[in-house]
Amino acid sequence: MNKLLLGVLVALAFVSSHAEETVAKTDTTAKSRIRVFGQNGAGARVYPGLSCVKSVWSSDGILVSGGMGQAFSSFVGMASNISLGMAETDSSRNLSSKDGILSKAYYQEHEIAAGQPASVALSYNDVSSFYIANGVSYSTVGRRCGGNVTFTPQAGMDYEAGFAWSGKKCSIVINQILSKDGNVELHPVPVAEAPSC
Repeated sequence: MNKLLLGVLVALAFVSSHAEETVAKTDTTAKSRIRVFGQNGAGARVYPGLSCVKSVWSSDGILVSGGMGQAFSSFVGMASNISLGMAETDSSRNLSSKDGILSKAYYQEHEIAAGQPASVALSYNDVSSFYIANGVSYSTVGRRCGGNVTFTPQAGMDYEAGFAWSGKKCSIVINQILSKDGNVELHPVPVAEAPSC
């Protein structure tokens, strides 16, 4: 019996060490990362691998903001960030300044496949001062904004989704986060309107 138990343990040790080697050899260059912000009053969902967006009622995609759980967490001030270690930007660094009454701001960073389309659906109601676009903070630009965009992330790159304004016109932007000599810059990447799936 003891020999049988010892044999099983040795086999399990071999299998687990082999599994660790497989994980260590995974090609991480085929990935990119995206940061998306959330808050009570804002909706945000990421659709990795799709050039379209699903219905708001669909369970597909990564729900960042807009569900009952996220709304309640933001409402009671318990929402917390999910970080993968992406470089901080003005929006993530000054996040607490975006908190509203019963609406704590937060962000989530997620890995997405590179070289494949990814779509992002963003909307907000009365949180226009939440986002900073290209270093310019906008306050009371409009009561509502929303849209769906798609883009193709590049391997090893980090991105941040947000809003940009031209006068009173709001649009959804995806910025590539570039770190140079200790400075972080945001560069808009080409996006297209994402249709419904």
